[in-house]
Formats: sequence, structure tokens, C-alpha cells
Amino acid sequence: MSAIESAKAHFASLETQSFEVEEWKDESGKPLVIYYTPMTLHEKDRLYKKSRGESLELMAYVLIFKAVSETGEPLFTMDDKHSLMNGVDPDVLAEAAAKLLNNASVEEQLEK
Repeated sequence: MSAIESAKAHFASLETQSFEVEEWKDESGKPLVIYYTPMTLHEKDRLYKKSRGESLELMAYVLIFKAVSETGEPLFTMDDKHSLMNGVDPDVLAEAAAKLLNNASVEEQLEK
């Protein structure tokens, strides 16, 4: 197997992951479950270009682009950006964004 085939096979083997956001509960008291697939280099590039290097804006875009429901439906849209930037707990949003970025801090991701 060639090097590129090995690299592609590894990425293809990575599974959808999920985590709960305890602070964001639905009407019945269940925490929001965010599902996501590993980030591709193309997706990271798109996020960084979209955020123009602004780390706080990047956190909102990460949720918009990567957070999906169990069925794969986006949990957030571009219409939610203003609310994500101005109407939610920034610490909870930052924690969720870091998990979507494979548990690296937003600052660490911007430095890469």
C-alpha cells in the first residue's frame, strides 16, 4: 500500500464522534448532543479563511460547519452566527468548539 493510500485509509477509519453539552438542555432537560466527523485540512482552511484569523469568530464557525445531529442534520446555520457570537455563554461555546477541533484550544489551532 502506498503512503497516500495508508494515510487515506487511516482517515477513512475515523468514526463519527459525539459529546454532550450539559449547559444546553432541551425542553425535557436532556443535554444537547453534538455529533461530528474529524476535520479535514480543507475544512480547517475554510474555517480559518472565513474567520479571517479572529479566534472568537472561529469558534462560532466551527459549530456552524461541523456540529450535526445524530441524523447528520446541521445543528446551526449561518443565520445563527449572530446569536452564537452575542447570545450564548462564550465559555461553553469555546469548550464545544475545542472538542470539534479535536480537543485542541482555539488558540492552538490558530497557531498551527
